[in-house]
Amino acid sequence: MGGDILYRWGNPQGYDAGTEDDQKLFLPHDAQWIEPGCPGEGNFLVFNNGGQRMYSSVDEIESTVDGDGLYPQPPTGSAHGPEEASWNYTADPPGDFFSSFLSGAQRLANGNTLICSGAGGTFFEVTSESEIVWKYINPMTAVGPTVQEIPVGNNNAFRCYRYTASYPGLQGRDLTPGAPLELYPVTIAGTAMAPGVPLGTDSIVITTTIFADSGVAVTELYVDTGNGFIAHSLYDDGAHHDGGPNDSIYGAVLPPVLGGGAVSYYVRAEDSVSQSVTDPVYAPVNAVYRFHVVPCGDIDGSGEGPD
Repeated sequence: MGGDILYRWGNPQGYDAGTEDDQKLFLPHDAQWIEPGCPGEGNFLVFNNGGQRMYSSVDEIESTVDGDGLYPQPPTGSAHGPEEASWNYTADPPGDFFSSFLSGAQRLANGNTLICSGAGGTFFEVTSESEIVWKYINPMTAVGPTVQEIPVGNNNAFRCYRYTASYPGLQGRDLTPGAPLELYPVTIAGTAMAPGVPLGTDSIVITTTIFADSGVAVTELYVDTGNGFIAHSLYDDGAHHDGGPNDSIYGAVLPPVLGGGAVSYYVRAEDSVSQSVTDPVYAPVNAVYRFHVVPCGDIDGSGEGPD
């Protein structure tokens, strides 16, 4: 009768051939035979997610199939072999590599293993000695690509595969590398204000440096003196305490805040293809720059006005 289980490995307690101490696999994904032509061909490769173990591994299990393609059955009450994986990859320390769901692995023809750590979308290749050759973090999120150098989230990946240029599905296709998936819209750096402790009679200078590969199209300074953010232009003309003209240093001169008090501000820039970024990165919802203006008559900062 068909449907008999020919081979099982990883949790002999599940078929009354061991105890929980004998468990090797914990919520695994992507069990597969290693393909012909790859080191370890015919063995099993599995992403061992880890579950309650709290760390992941990629395990290679040597096949027990015989020359006739059959799996010898162990005596009743005994577990299928082998006793241990013939090779595995774990991190040092083990907890540095943990994906409790998704994930997979692929043995490559050069003997290395391509690993997809699905939680957090991390792809990397390791040698047979467990040395990491390269690592790449998936920049694609549910709302599109993230901006380079900004921490990425919601970028889980189900699996990844390597295809050689001779793969039939790639024949006739242009394999010229394209642009990075990550966005490189605008870089804003060195944002500062002067004077350091402005008085209510002082004009306030805000300067910042802005670059964009495709050209800077929009530069804006948003300032809130207590009544909500108001947009001001930033200039790179050499006439707004911004250095020289066209040197990528932008400036704006704000009028005195006569009544003093707390002032918040942030910078926004946009490139020629409408990609924008703010400084601070998550402004204005989660981060802004702030300073305090000393009111007129409160020169010593005591909070007392004139008599």
